[in-house]
Amino acid sequence: MENKTPVVVEEVSALVAARNDVIENTKVREYVHLNYAHALNEHFSFDWFDVENSAMVDHPALKAEKAALYEGLKGVGHTNPSQMWKRIRKYGREDRYGKDAEATGGDADGAGDGMETGDTSSTARPPMVRNVEELTALYKFNARQESLPDALFNAQQHIIKALECLGVDISGLGQ
Repeated sequence: MENKTPVVVEEVSALVAARNDVIENTKVREYVHLNYAHALNEHFSFDWFDVENSAMVDHPALKAEKAALYEGLKGVGHTNPSQMWKRIRKYGREDRYGKDAEATGGDADGAGDGMETGDTSSTARPPMVRNVEELTALYKFNARQESLPDALFNAQQHIIKALECLGVDISGLGQ
């Protein structure tokens, strides 16, 4: 005999909504980790992501940054900051050398490094970071214009929507 328990539509909808929240917040969380790793790469000229705990003594600025991150994460109840630091280090390595690069450094094949857009940096940007940076630049450029033709005004609305899909709060961008 089959168990025919009725499924309440509201419960299924709540489950789907909760699942979608997890998926959406995962994208946002990954973006902030990628962005932080990129910022660390901009700040530190050495391969900070290869510095092990035992060598932190030789890098006091990195040690202080890591300590501030751990303190902040623990302050909001994060139970394992070292896992997040490990992920951020991975993203930092990928940001600097590309996804296919060895842990010891070196540029991968150069794919996705932004060269086709005139970017002369040799560091590869993860797709999420690249999309957010370039859409943000377009958004700010268009927002500074006194007036836009209809086509560009419509494009600006799509740029705003794209940034929101990527988890960017437009109100924080300024001009």
